[in-house]
Amino acid sequence: MPKIRYMDSRTIDAVEGQTILEAAIAAKMPHMSECGGNARCTTCRVQIVDGLSTVGLRTPAEEAVGARKGWGDDTRLACQTKVLGDVAIRPLVQHRSDVFTFNLEESDQPAGKEQHLAVMFCDLRNFTGISEGMLPHDIMYIVNSYATECSEAILQNDGFIDKYMGDGIMAVFGLSDNQPGRICRNAVRAGLNIQDTAARLTKRLGDDFQLDFQIGVGIHYGPCVVGLVGHPSHRSFSLLGDTVNAAARIEAMTKNFEANLLISSAVFDQAPNAFVVEPSQDVPLRGKDELIKLYPVTGLAEDNTLLLVQQSLADILPHRREVGLHFYQLLFERYPDYRPLFPDDLDAQSVTLMNMIEATVVNAARPGDSLSGLRELGRRHAHYGVVKNESFDHVGECIIQALADLLGPRLTPELKEAWEVVYGTVANAVSDGMELAKP
Repeated sequence: MPKIRYMDSRTIDAVEGQTILEAAIAAKMPHMSECGGNARCTTCRVQIVDGLSTVGLRTPAEEAVGARKGWGDDTRLACQTKVLGDVAIRPLVQHRSDVFTFNLEESDQPAGKEQHLAVMFCDLRNFTGISEGMLPHDIMYIVNSYATECSEAILQNDGFIDKYMGDGIMAVFGLSDNQPGRICRNAVRAGLNIQDTAARLTKRLGDDFQLDFQIGVGIHYGPCVVGLVGHPSHRSFSLLGDTVNAAARIEAMTKNFEANLLISSAVFDQAPNAFVVEPSQDVPLRGKDELIKLYPVTGLAEDNTLLLVQQSLADILPHRREVGLHFYQLLFERYPDYRPLFPDDLDAQSVTLMNMIEATVVNAARPGDSLSGLRELGRRHAHYGVVKNESFDHVGECIIQALADLLGPRLTPELKEAWEVVYGTVANAVSDGMELAKP
């Protein structure tokens, strides 16, 4: 039986003739595949480190993608590459944010391009003064905790981390989107999630380090030039323009407003009914002749489902294995007939289940058909024969109960309803895929 060796020392078995992606899915090995393995994206791409002669030739679909992207022979689509013998690979896309970077690096565009984007700056308030009496490693620990938590809020909303600047973060939204309303909603939702992050950090670290985390966030929308900057041997992504400068100065104004989240009228005007705001003020920004209208934001005025679910993920994902195992325990206790359908290792199955739910939440903020991967999952699981509506109802009942047992009183009626909406999205997409697989 051929073996696929990953460069981090993990190894999985493959059936000869299986694609790399099919083998990864069978082995419960996480592998990016935004289009569900149909050669309609490049997120499953891998580098063949060893064994190029023991994989199949490119399919016509992969040949077209490789030619368009200018790939070498060792860069392959995992969904199209068949395993004929032992092979060593390196997945090239580890995270959603990698996709844009790889596409940009493969572009032959010499000077960048102009796009309308939402730019965010966030800053840990008063941290310079507070940290003066701290030990260096304590400072590093706090900054990394803050950066990790805030970055999750950004990435969950289709944002891209441009750079970290000490206790500051610069992020951009809309690199792969062209809908201004959705771009600005995503940016503001991320900003609201960052405020929730500040409360969690205070609860977790405040007593030990005498800190009350306050994070100022400023967001502006407008034209930027994006591209790779630097010496050809060491180029990095960057965005430039007046929009970037204005966003930084809007963040600095949060102290004057005594507000944690400020947006410009350029952001507000893209979705004027989407945000709960306090009265606006026209203020001067350093380096600008004209006044700019700024709005303090305190919430979302429309559907809160995605915001609520994203905020609760911070409490759920550290326990993804336990939640998944508890779900299967509940399912088999209440509906024993399902037990034979899951003969595999429930440990890995539990993590896969929670990863799928997390991906659904994250993809909801992204453009395009975010459900194609779930429909593909349904197609592959059609042989289970579970296509009755009540089966999905049973699964949903047990998932919600597993979340309730973990979160306790934190699972408010509003949050419970939001998770029911998310599960309904998953169930409908998987069910559609299973129906499409019927002969």
